[in-house]
Amino acid sequence: MQQDRLAAQTSEYLQAQNDRQSALIEQHQEMRRQMQEHRQYLEDQYRLLKAAEEAVGVLGQRLESLAQAVQPHLGSSKKEKRDFMNSYAIYTRRIKALNQGTQANFFVMSLSACIEQGTMVQICGFELFKAEKDVTEAEWRDYFLSARVPDNTAYKTLDREVKTLCMDVELQDAESRLSRLMADFYEIVDRLNMEDIVQLEPKKVVGYLVEALRPQAFKIAVKDQLGRQVHKPTKGNIHVFVTWLRGELGFFMRFEAHIAVQQQSTSTSKAGQQQIVGHTAKKDAGGKKFSARTILKDVASTRSILIRDEEVLVRDQGPSDRVKNASNVTIQLMEYSSARMLQTQPRPRTSTRKRQVGKC
Repeated sequence: MQQDRLAAQTSEYLQAQNDRQSALIEQHQEMRRQMQEHRQYLEDQYRLLKAAEEAVGVLGQRLESLAQAVQPHLGSSKKEKRDFMNSYAIYTRRIKALNQGTQANFFVMSLSACIEQGTMVQICGFELFKAEKDVTEAEWRDYFLSARVPDNTAYKTLDREVKTLCMDVELQDAESRLSRLMADFYEIVDRLNMEDIVQLEPKKVVGYLVEALRPQAFKIAVKDQLGRQVHKPTKGNIHVFVTWLRGELGFFMRFEAHIAVQQQSTSTSKAGQQQIVGHTAKKDAGGKKFSARTILKDVASTRSILIRDEEVLVRDQGPSDRVKNASNVTIQLMEYSSARMLQTQPRPRTSTRKRQVGKC
C-alpha cells in the first residue's frame, strides 16, 4: 500500500513538473514573439526616421536654392532694379509651389530683407528720404516696380540696334525661326527699356520684323503681301501679324529646299555659258584671234559637252528646259559668230590695188 501511495505521489509530482515546464515553454515562446514584434516595430520606426531625415535634407537644399534664387540688390540703375525684381518673382513662385506640395508653410522674405545694407542706406538716405524702419513693404515694391515704366526716348538707338536683327535660317522649322526672331527683338527692347513699343507703335514693330526676315525671297514676298489693301489691318496689330507670318513662313519652308536646288542649277548653267563665251574670245600668244576652222572645232566639242551635261541633269534632277534652252541659244550664238568671222575675213590688198589701177 505504501509503495502504491509513493508511486501515485511520484506520478502526480512528475505530471505537475511537466505541466509547469510546458507553461514555461509557452511563456518563453510568447516573450520571443513579443520581442520579435517589438524589433519589427523599431525597424519600421528607423526607416521612417531615415526617410524623414532625407526629406528634411532635400527640403533644406530646396530652401537654400530658394534663398539663392534672389539676387541681392546692389545697384541703382533701372536695369539692375528690373533684374532684382525678376529674381524676386522667381523666388515667390517657387515658395508658392513648395507650399502647395508640402504640409509645411513657408513665408516669403520681404523685399527689404533682400537688399544689401549699403545699398539700402543709400536708397533710404538719397532717394526715399526716410529711415529704414519707416519704409513699408508697399513703398519698397513701388520703388522697384517704377523701374518697369518704359522710356520711349531711344528711338534712334532702337533703329540702330534692330539693323543687326536677322532671322536664323539655320533652324529647320517655322516656329523656331519665328520664336528666335521675337526673342531677339524682345531682348533689344528690354535692354533699351522700351517694352511697350509693341502696344504703342505696332506698325513700326512690324516694319522692324519684316526687315529682319530671311531669306530675301521670303522677305520680298511678305513685303508684297503687306503692300496690298487686304493686309492693311495686319500691319496695325502685332498679334495678327505674327499669327499670319507664322503660316506664311511654314508654307514657304515647304519649298525652300527646292528653291535652293533650282538656284544652284541655274548658277551652274550661267557659269557654263560664261565659260563658253570666254572660249570664243580667246587669243593666241601672238595676240591674233583663232581662225574660223578652230572656232568651229570648239563649237563641235562644246556641243558634245553640253549634250552630255544635259543627259546628266535629266538623269539626276529630271528634265530641265531652262538649261536646254540656254545651251541651244549658246550654240547658235557660237555658230553665228563663226559664220560672221568667215564672211568678214580680210581680202588681199592686191585685188583692191588692181581695181584702183584699172580705174585710173
